[in-house]
Amino acid sequence: MIGAVALAVAATFSGLGIASGVTSDVTLTVDGVSVTVRTTAETVADLLITEGVLIDVAMVVEPAQETHVYDGMSVAVSYPHGVTAPKYVELTVDGATHHFTTYATTVSSLLFQRSVKVGPDDRVNVDRSTQLSEGMRITVQRVEVREEAVSEEIAFSTNRRYTTDLAPGETKVLIAGVPGIRTIRSQVTYVDGVEESRIVLSDELTREPTLEQLEVGLGSLGYVTPGSAQDIAKGLVPGWGWDDNEFQCLVNLWQRESNWRVNAENEWSGAYGIPQALPGDKMAAAGDDWRTNPETQIRWGLGYIANRYNTPCGAWEFFLDRNWY
Repeated sequence: MIGAVALAVAATFSGLGIASGVTSDVTLTVDGVSVTVRTTAETVADLLITEGVLIDVAMVVEPAQETHVYDGMSVAVSYPHGVTAPKYVELTVDGATHHFTTYATTVSSLLFQRSVKVGPDDRVNVDRSTQLSEGMRITVQRVEVREEAVSEEIAFSTNRRYTTDLAPGETKVLIAGVPGIRTIRSQVTYVDGVEESRIVLSDELTREPTLEQLEVGLGSLGYVTPGSAQDIAKGLVPGWGWDDNEFQCLVNLWQRESNWRVNAENEWSGAYGIPQALPGDKMAAAGDDWRTNPETQIRWGLGYIANRYNTPCGAWEFFLDRNWY
C-alpha cells in the first residue's frame, strides 16, 4: 500500500520535475529531528523523495507536499502514532553496527535521524514504513550495479616445419606468434563492496591469435630426438579424434618398431622411418621430405593406422599378436 501511495505522489508531481535548477537551503524536521539541507527540489514532495523520507499515508507534512520549495523554508514531517516510548535498536550500515535508544517511530524516520540515505538499489532488511519495536535489528546493505569489461589473452598455436638446412635443435621464426584477445563484458552486482553476482553480457573475440611458424633444424642427417618426435605426434593425435590412451598405444607401437627414430631402417625388409613404412617411399604421399622430416612420417603413419586398424590401440593389439602391423 505504501509503495502504491509513493508512486501516486510521484506521478502527481512528475510534471513539476524533481530538480528545478534553483538551489535552496531548507530546514527539514522528521519526528522532531532537524537538519539543514541544500536542495534543487521544486516541491516539498520532491524534497522528501530526494532526501529519502518514505512517504507514508498516515504522516503529516507541513507545509503541504505540493508547496513549492523556496530558500529558507522549513518543512516538518511527523508520524501520528501517539506518544512513543524510547526504543533500544540495532542499526548496521556501511560496515559498522550501532546500538542506541531512539524516539523515532518508523524505520524511515530512524534512518533520516541517523543521516542514512538509502539509494535506489540499496537493501533494507525491513520495510521502511515499519514501526520501530524494542530490540529491532535493522540492516542497510549498499548495492552497486555496474558494467565491467575484462580482457583475456588467447594463446597462439605453433606450427613447426623441420628442415635439414638448420643445425639440430636450431629454430628460425618465419612468422611470430601473437596472442589473441577476447573481451568479456559483464553486469556485476556488489553488496557492501563484495561481488554477489556476475551476468555475462557479451563475450567477443577482439583479436584473432596469429599462428607462429617455425623452422626446426634436423641437421644434415635429418636427426630429431625420439622425445621431440613424440611431441609432434602428441600434437597431431587429437586431430584424429584419439585420446591420451590412444597416444600411449602409439608410443608403445613405434617404440618397438623404430624407437621413434626418423632414419631407422630395417636392414632385412627395408622398412623405413618412425612408422617403418614398407617401402619407405610410400611416405612421399605425405611430403617430399619424408626421409628427414618426422612430421611428414608421423602424418603418413597416422593415416595408415586409421585406414587399416581404426585406432593406434587397434594397431598395437595386432602388433602384440604378430610382431608386425
